[in-house]
Order: sequence, then C-alpha cells, then structure tokens
Amino acid sequence: MDKTKTNLKLEQASIRIAEEAESIRSKASVVIEKSSDGMQMSNNVSDSMTEIQARSNHVKESTASLISHTNEIAQALEMIKDIAAQTNLLSINVAIAAANATGGGAEFSVLAREIRSLANDSKENAQIIETILTTIQNGVKDTVESMQMMEKSVEIGTKAFEGATEIFTTINQSATKNVGLSESIVSSSTDIQKLVREHIDDEEPVEVEILESMDEEIL
Repeated sequence: MDKTKTNLKLEQASIRIAEEAESIRSKASVVIEKSSDGMQMSNNVSDSMTEIQARSNHVKESTASLISHTNEIAQALEMIKDIAAQTNLLSINVAIAAANATGGGAEFSVLAREIRSLANDSKENAQIIETILTTIQNGVKDTVESMQMMEKSVEIGTKAFEGATEIFTTINQSATKNVGLSESIVSSSTDIQKLVREHIDDEEPVEVEILESMDEEIL
C-alpha cells in the first residue's frame, strides 16, 4: 500500500512538474513574441535614424554650398565698396579741378557731384546688402550648429537602439531556449506518468526507473 501511495505521489508530482513547465513554456512564448516586437521596433527606429542622418548630410552639403555663395557675395561687396570709395575720391578730385578750370568748369562740377552721389548710393546699397548678408550668415551658422547637435543626438540614438536590439535578441534566444527546455520537461513528465501508471500495481516503487528515464530525456 505504501509503495502504491509512493507511485501515486510520483504521478501527482510529475503532473505538477508538467503543469509548471507548461506555464514556463507559455510565458516564454509570450516573451519571445514581445522581444520580437521589440527587435522590430528597434530596427524601425534605427532605420529612421539612418534616414535622418542621410537627410542631415544632404542639408549639410546644401548649407556648405550656401556658405560658399555668401562668402563670394561678401567678397564682391568689398570690391563694390572699394570701387565706390575710389569713385567718390575721383569725383572730389574732378570737382576740385573743375573749380579751378575756366569755361566748362561748371559742367564738370555738376558731373562730379552726380558721380559722387552715385558712388555714395552704391556704398549705401552695398552696406544694406552687407547687413542682410550678415543676417543670412548668422542664420547659416546657427543651422550648422543645430545640425551638428542633431548629428550627435542621432549617433547616440542609433547606438542606443542598436544596443536595445542586441538585448532583445539575447532575450529572444534565452526565451526560445526556455521553451525547448520546458517542452523537454513536459515530455519527461508525461513519460513518468505513463511509467507510474504501468507500475501502479507493482510491488516496488519506480523511483530508480523514473530517474533513469529523466536522465535519458535530459541527455
């Protein structure tokens, strides 16, 4: 009777083991699903980061071209201001010469004033353009600094999500292994239950045979 009770306890224990193993397998399956979702999300974000980086590079190239053009304009403005200054000086010299001349000196004086006026207008226009150009250059500078900060953030984000993908992969692999081990335990427990039922009426308990059966399943 005691031996029969022992066999029954073994059967009950194997059933409980199978139930717990099945619970582990079920939870591990959920972990596999969630970690797969996590990997997919990380990959999607990583792809988005790559796209942002590509667009950032394009903007950076466009910005570099804009800087080059503004520098060319700035150089041209300096030349215009120099020419305006020289023209203004020449008009003054013409006015002086006209004042000392006889006959058509008055006409030369009027012409000199008009030339000086045009030179001053050119200088003022150049200064206005220079002010606008300075505003553009400052805006470009701010854009470059923002792009550099964004590039650093994208780089950090990309590395973070790559690390997250690796973690999700490891979790997925571990959960998959747990599923396999749980299924092996369930299979072994089922074999134990069958073995116990076969020997339920035998005189000797089946502990040794059960242990041998479990060792074979694990191996």
